[in-house]
Amino acid sequence: MPCMQAVYFRCHGDLPKALEHYLECANWQKAHSIFVTSVAHKLFSSADHSEIRRLAIAMEDHKSEIENWDLGAGIYVSFYSIRSSLPDANNIMSELDSLESKNPACRDFLDNLNESLAVLCDQLLGTIMCFD
Repeated sequence: MPCMQAVYFRCHGDLPKALEHYLECANWQKAHSIFVTSVAHKLFSSADHSEIRRLAIAMEDHKSEIENWDLGAGIYVSFYSIRSSLPDANNIMSELDSLESKNPACRDFLDNLNESLAVLCDQLLGTIMCFD
């Protein structure tokens, strides 16, 4: 039943509800696609970070089944992991040491972000060319 509801909500443009139902019926690829293309950026813009984390973490155990996980929801998981590991600004020296130790994680995050942008741009150009 959740899969039929997912299709219903997707066809009627209620993508957040479709996403929830795709998660319920374990259709991880469709859930990820909707999350990345239609839901996550709106939640991020409205600063609903806990909801983004909840949705991304719900898919994370199944990332091996999700194409381009690292370029989609994986970016959000990495971002929130880096963000939560940064210390409060109580001690500037320990903060600098912590930032230094986070360089590889930050570099990986930015590399994935750049690669994701390239993939999305290629997909967008392909879509535009279909309409020419």
